[in-house]
Amino acid sequence: MFLQTVLEMEAAVQRDPANARAWYELGVKQQENEREQQAIWALQRALDLDPTHLPSWLALAISYTNEGDRQGTYEAIRSWVRHNETHRDVVAAYEAGNGPESNSPDEFQKLIGCLIVMARGVSQSGNGSAVVDADVQIALAVLLNTNEVESNTHTTSPLIVILLGLQPSSRLLPYSTISST
Repeated sequence: MFLQTVLEMEAAVQRDPANARAWYELGVKQQENEREQQAIWALQRALDLDPTHLPSWLALAISYTNEGDRQGTYEAIRSWVRHNETHRDVVAAYEAGNGPESNSPDEFQKLIGCLIVMARGVSQSGNGSAVVDADVQIALAVLLNTNEVESNTHTTSPLIVILLGLQPSSRLLPYSTISST
């Protein structure tokens, strides 16, 4: 079932207020309409219902970035990382202080280091090749974009474009996310 308008999505969450997916869809639609505060509220509701829904964490991070809320972005990406079962070994190493930059006093740098290791790929069983997780690249790009906005430099913009190259059609990446720099 594909819902077209914000009103239809609002009606869907009224009919089924315990449906985390419906709240997520409402949040993304609010994002698409550049209604970030409403998007944040809907996405937080989705996460209250299902804190393991990874797309909601990424969408929330994007809305926080669009609002210029660096700490909110960091918290959403950190929660996305902690709930991401695919990369639990990398995350555990970082939380134990065993990864590059894992002992950095700057929590942003520590999280960036963890995401970089995650972005290097997950080895497929048996064949030794790595699978690149585009969502990891999105998380890294959003965090770097927030860091860039904070530092008022434009050194990471090319990196963001490269990182997003694997999933250019993502609904989670409105143009305003990249153009906010």
